[in-house]
Amino acid sequence: MRHIIPRLTSPLLLSLAAACSGPDSTELSESVEGPSGEPIASSTLAATTTLVSFTSIESDERFADISGTGGPVLFARTTASTGIESWLLRFDFGIRNNSAGFVTVGGYTATVDDGATRRTWTAPGGIIPIGSTVNVVWPDDIQGTGRMPLTLTVRAIVGSNSREITVNLKEYRSPTTSGGFRFPGRRTDLTTGLAWRVGLHSNTANQRYAYDFGIVRASGSDWTEVRTGGSASDREDYLIWEKPIYAVARGTIVSCNRLVDDHGVDEDRAPGEPIGGNNLVVDLGNGTFVKYSHFRQDTIPPALCPREGSGHRIAVSQGQALGLVGLSGNSSHPHHHIDLRDEATGASTQRSLPLRFTAFDYFPSSLPSGSTWLHVGPTVSAMPMRAIILPL
Repeated sequence: MRHIIPRLTSPLLLSLAAACSGPDSTELSESVEGPSGEPIASSTLAATTTLVSFTSIESDERFADISGTGGPVLFARTTASTGIESWLLRFDFGIRNNSAGFVTVGGYTATVDDGATRRTWTAPGGIIPIGSTVNVVWPDDIQGTGRMPLTLTVRAIVGSNSREITVNLKEYRSPTTSGGFRFPGRRTDLTTGLAWRVGLHSNTANQRYAYDFGIVRASGSDWTEVRTGGSASDREDYLIWEKPIYAVARGTIVSCNRLVDDHGVDEDRAPGEPIGGNNLVVDLGNGTFVKYSHFRQDTIPPALCPREGSGHRIAVSQGQALGLVGLSGNSSHPHHHIDLRDEATGASTQRSLPLRFTAFDYFPSSLPSGSTWLHVGPTVSAMPMRAIILPL
């Protein structure tokens, strides 16, 4: 059973450099470093049992559906490793009812410690049925600036039977020199006044750090994805329509679809069609895969997808053109979806990993005015949570 907690506040649409400690955070001054200056033990559970117990916490580096409570939990660095440091943590956890009756959890807290300060976020609880384990998705992004976080403590408030788990946190870096990959779009494909807009996908276990890409132009005090004089109900009026997408890294195509029909704006995909529509799954050769989704029908070259489905071993190079953006699969309007994952398929055990990009300029604000362009060079990388981007 999976519980998604209702959001406490509107999503925080913050820039890469924005200072953010969360709407429900409080500052404390307790240190969690041990006598040798190291973080506390990898995982500790509050003593003996009772009504509830934690069964798992994600995103755990073991990358398993029920990962247990022994491994570090991954977080993402959202700025390059120069200047203002900022980070993002998204996670969910399993909690089991050990009693012979229903258990009501009064609420949850999540406390992050960076060795100098502690910040605590809160979320509402819920009822756990008899003999059940529920999966709780933390509702809001946990974010911070300054020192990178060391530990996460999640506490379930059940009167005098409250329970907590503490795990180490670990920054996820892709095994590249910069820790990231090439941006999948090019500046040369944009006309004057256009830019890429990047936003994180909603927080789910297998899409935790996925991105949705659009192309925008300034429109008054905001941005729009639709061309001048166009309509948001016409797919061909979107600025990203039929724009090329390029491989972020070299790898091997292991699965693909290229013949799925494009549908209209706000229309559902046909029964049986793949969620990603026309898509490519590329094995990066290090236990991770990149999936590119929602291409226009028949724009992925046949050489990259000679037949629908899996079982391919087709080499692709970094920067190679993969296809054009369309409106296929589970998509309400033209955009490109990309995620880094630890499995090729969309199975329940698949986990989304932080994906960072290198070599781009960006706005640290969602508005087109009142900001200056910032820069991420070719030797470093950053995770743009929500930004307006011009690739270098």
